[in-house]
Amino acid sequence: MQIKKAPDLIEYFMRVLHGQTEHEDISISDSFVGTMHFRGSKWQGRVDKDVAIFLLDTQKQIRKTYKKAARINSIQPINYEKSINFELEVKDGTTTIVSILEKLLAVPLMNISSEHALYALIVISCTILGMKIIDTKSELLRQAKDEETKQKLIQMHQSVIADIQKSLKPAVRFVKRMHSDDTLELNYSNAKLSRDEAIQHFSVECTPESLTFIVDDIYDVTNVHLKTTKVTLEVRGIRFTASIEDLSDDDKVALFSAIDEAGVASVWPSLALQLTLSINGADRFARVVGIGDKRPGTVSIEHALFVSGIADDNRQQRRLPLLEFAGD
Repeated sequence: MQIKKAPDLIEYFMRVLHGQTEHEDISISDSFVGTMHFRGSKWQGRVDKDVAIFLLDTQKQIRKTYKKAARINSIQPINYEKSINFELEVKDGTTTIVSILEKLLAVPLMNISSEHALYALIVISCTILGMKIIDTKSELLRQAKDEETKQKLIQMHQSVIADIQKSLKPAVRFVKRMHSDDTLELNYSNAKLSRDEAIQHFSVECTPESLTFIVDDIYDVTNVHLKTTKVTLEVRGIRFTASIEDLSDDDKVALFSAIDEAGVASVWPSLALQLTLSINGADRFARVVGIGDKRPGTVSIEHALFVSGIADDNRQQRRLPLLEFAGD
């Protein structure tokens, strides 16, 4: 598959996510560039301090974003530090900054298995090309083959959006230096953006989104709250309450029987429980929905807490106090 324009990047990523292509099955056209074309009174035919700082800061932030995404997914980051290049065309009254995206994307797209890193780079690249972040995200979700893939995309977005914001901050600072009568053209949209529109284009909202995780695991049942139909669960030092209202009658009987049997021996039972964890900002709700083997799409509760921003890393997660997930 050859990448020639922004929608090609989205299509490629979704094919990777759906397991329909390999990373090696891609080439990037030499003409695949992102162009920022400024016109107006500020642009006096020279490379000034603002332009230089913008280029250096952009390179620095994109490298940080990639390395952070690689670290989250425990992969060895590839050093493509020298591959982020720009070209400048400066004339009286105009300045054109060309991002050589073939240099930026070729190495990671063909070699990196981290879906989070690829997601971040693709959103950044599509924004440089002129697609709004919300449009890129919406198109990715539209191409998702099922609800599980949509939830996976939402989780990816939540986990790297702050880093995407940091990567685009140099652009926000740069376009804020535009004069009121200046315009910016980006090659995907072909629209002439005013100063305020350009600021809005590169700005990133980091508002919390509703996330749902499947966190099936072997849990210790350490308490039962019959009046509120909840149980207290613990796994790897993480303790929280969860609703059992969604359990079938048969599963409730099996759960209480296991608790009764364990009580005779003065221990709490360890059970293979099927749980869903919903997180929306500070609101968290865990539900026990079944007893049995792990379902497709299961992630560890540590991963769910990390992605949603409740814990910074595994060491912090294990020191968490009782998490009142069930609305207490």
